[in-house]
Amino acid sequence: MNILFIGNSYTYCNNLPGLVHRLWELDSTNKTADYKLNIESITAGGRRLYNNLTDDRIGLNPDDEQAARIAEYLKNNKCDVLVLQEQSLLPITEPDNFIASAAGLAAAIKPERTILYATWGRNEGSDTLTELGLTTDEMTSRLYASYKAAAEQIVKNGYACDVSPAGPAFTAARRIAPEIVLYNPDCSHPSFTGSFLAALTHYLTIFGSLPAGLAELTPASFELDTDTSKKLISAAEYAVNHKDEIK
Repeated sequence: MNILFIGNSYTYCNNLPGLVHRLWELDSTNKTADYKLNIESITAGGRRLYNNLTDDRIGLNPDDEQAARIAEYLKNNKCDVLVLQEQSLLPITEPDNFIASAAGLAAAIKPERTILYATWGRNEGSDTLTELGLTTDEMTSRLYASYKAAAEQIVKNGYACDVSPAGPAFTAARRIAPEIVLYNPDCSHPSFTGSFLAALTHYLTIFGSLPAGLAELTPASFELDTDTSKKLISAAEYAVNHKDEIK
């Protein structure tokens, strides 16, 4: 299976694609001789999805360096799963732009399945929340609604698409275990724990289940204690199973 991540710092922070691959390495159900997982990521700080596309959103931009990397990847690889992550405000501030760009990339790349990486609202104390007039949970809910609308458009265009509810998983984790630090001090980017939670959510969305006994395996593999791991697993599972209900 080939997975391609396209996004920005919310993807490359703490090497999120690498965390997904490390989860796969712990998953005994995937350890067969003919089942290999290859994960690539094409990211840049502050990157917008539309930066990869022509102005009409119907093809990769031949004059853009990152888009050229995508085109080169597609020459050499079949993309089974495409994971798209938009700039952290644009799904709220420019929803139509975001939806058109996500749909345009899905159509240009034509993966077997597109996964939209629904991100989280800023942490309380962020100036961005004040500017938007939103709480953390309200911003997360608004972002998720926009990602869901983009997924519906991609499906309408004839392509398989799901939303990975990383943002709702943050909401669930704060309610289950408010003592867990999910954010860096900038109130925006994830801590390692936040990235691990996002990786759990992506893994569940892509593969349908987590590695057996993961909570007990986590301390040695990810330097998180078993109790924290169990709480993060519960939050990820709840978010994936109840993502439309979390507000």
